[in-house]
Amino acid sequence: MALRRNYARYGASTTFFDSVEEFLSSPVPTSSSEEAEAISIRYGAAFMDVLVEDRGADVTIVLFHAAIDPAKTSLPVFIGRQMVEGVDANVVYISDPSLDRGASIGWFTGDETRPFQEDLTSCLTHILASFHPGTPVGDLGKKAIFFGASAGGFAALYFSRRFPGSLAVASNPQTHIGRYLEPQVKAYRKKCWSSRKLSETTMTFDLVTEYGKGFENYVAYLQNEGDELHYTQHYLPWSQAVAGHPQQWRLLLGDWGEGHAPAPQMLLTGILGYAASLAGDWERLFEDEMFARSD
Repeated sequence: MALRRNYARYGASTTFFDSVEEFLSSPVPTSSSEEAEAISIRYGAAFMDVLVEDRGADVTIVLFHAAIDPAKTSLPVFIGRQMVEGVDANVVYISDPSLDRGASIGWFTGDETRPFQEDLTSCLTHILASFHPGTPVGDLGKKAIFFGASAGGFAALYFSRRFPGSLAVASNPQTHIGRYLEPQVKAYRKKCWSSRKLSETTMTFDLVTEYGKGFENYVAYLQNEGDELHYTQHYLPWSQAVAGHPQQWRLLLGDWGEGHAPAPQMLLTGILGYAASLAGDWERLFEDEMFARSD
């Protein structure tokens, strides 16, 4: 399948790198609130694409998109700019490289030749260190908020856990890829992993088990109460796994419509804007009356 690439639609200039290693050894291209910068890194047979806006803020929000049909759009896909337009934060948008393989959903996990979970962690560390000079690498998480919905929520939960002290804001996320809709999981396994079983791949697909091992980040978990699949198969197992860490997570259970209905954009903007003002004191966010206690 021929996939179109279009960087111009984001109104950003683009800097190309020949490899992840070249990017990690180079200064992060300059950007601002007035002019974003697209970063396109040669990544296997395609690209790793990131859009950055260094607004000079104290906190950085990393945004992951949900499922999208690559045949109906041009790549890369950077979603959420309206949601964070007025938020006092730097922004990093991530496009899932699985789209290059024709997968409409890839959970930002990579594939058999591209260990994206590891490589993006390295690239995000490099970007955050550039945005927050003087901050020790081990403290960069305190400067970071990871947001995503559905498959993007899975990614937000995964990458936030890789940055101790960070905050994940996950809306209707999957927490175990194998518990999502079978046709989509099967298509993803075929396009990205040569139809191997999830357990035979090299990526992390089960965040219930991962979080059950312990975690040093914080999680604001947003769930539509009318979404039975995600409530019973994804939220409940995850909440049971993290029950021993009540200070590090909160649930916001909303009524946003039938099934897999998204949280209202105004709600998301409000949460992200308030969180960005807290300078890493995420427990203050959890004190807000919109969140239920998790203990």
